[in-house]
Amino acid sequence: MRIMFTAFKPFGGASWNASEEIINALPETHVRCKLIKVVLPVRYKDAFTTLKRHMDEQRPDAILMMGEARGRKRLSIEQIAVNLNDARRPDEAGVIKSGETIDPDGPDGIFTTLPVDAILEALASSGIPYERSLSAGGYVCNDLFYRALRHADVPAGFIHIPVAHECDAPPRDFNDFAEALKSIVTALVERKDAT
Repeated sequence: MRIMFTAFKPFGGASWNASEEIINALPETHVRCKLIKVVLPVRYKDAFTTLKRHMDEQRPDAILMMGEARGRKRLSIEQIAVNLNDARRPDEAGVIKSGETIDPDGPDGIFTTLPVDAILEALASSGIPYERSLSAGGYVCNDLFYRALRHADVPAGFIHIPVAHECDAPPRDFNDFAEALKSIVTALVERKDAT
């Protein structure tokens, strides 16, 4: 299998992004899988365009997108992407989107195509606090998630990484999060092997 992980570059004046730190801690391969790592800009216009180019070039078997969620306490497995951009914070190009539909021809929401129950079961022994989340927010993360689900013909989903962002340097070692993500990869492989 070829599993694509995506992360975001630092944004909002920060010098690091938790999702990028975790991608850097992931190996190149795990349980017969090649892990493809892509770091995306925090810009509405460019995030999905960049992802789509990599999807078309690499042809992954599954896509796990990641972003950081400042203030959250748990690793959040996102269940649904909504057809709405609505955030006060500008993206890295200075663009603010408030109450804007992402795709006028698209449904109001699209559920992840990843096996969420299997992922939650895999995380149960990771030691990382985790949750099923019903909101990916209204910022670039949700925009990317929605557009990817509209385009991808392979299982795809989004994971938010909890972070306090109280200092300029990463406040912790992200290897434990990387280990949790490796357990998700193992669950995806086992699920494919069972079919």
